[in-house]
Amino acid sequence: MYFWDNKGNSNFWKKKKNGDSEIVSCFLVFEEEHLLDFSDYEVAERMQQLISLLSQRDRNLLDEKPGKKIDFLAKKLEIKLVKVIGMYPFSKGSSFFPEIDNAHPSTSSKIIYCVKPGNSDIINERKLVEEE
Repeated sequence: MYFWDNKGNSNFWKKKKNGDSEIVSCFLVFEEEHLLDFSDYEVAERMQQLISLLSQRDRNLLDEKPGKKIDFLAKKLEIKLVKVIGMYPFSKGSSFFPEIDNAHPSTSSKIIYCVKPGNSDIINERKLVEEE
């Protein structure tokens, strides 16, 4: 189950899915050890090292797509919530942040949270968001 950090990003995803979904507002309540935060470079690098080590003993995960690696790690580490930053270069950027060739603010990056299956207990205060 995927969650977005703001209504604009939720609307972006809904349009991308041709409107075949509803937007629900909620709070996620969890213990920090149940979060796998891939927005943190150091965490991502440690998880890649772990995948390399596990690939020597287990199956070869190095060539898997990121989603498969994340699912594998979440199961092994008993993770309830995964946080990533998705790059959507085709999404409409705001003229407030002009595109330049070096590091800059942008609306093309989207923070995405994924509650792993079987962990709906961390989803609280659900409320359907009305269409505008």
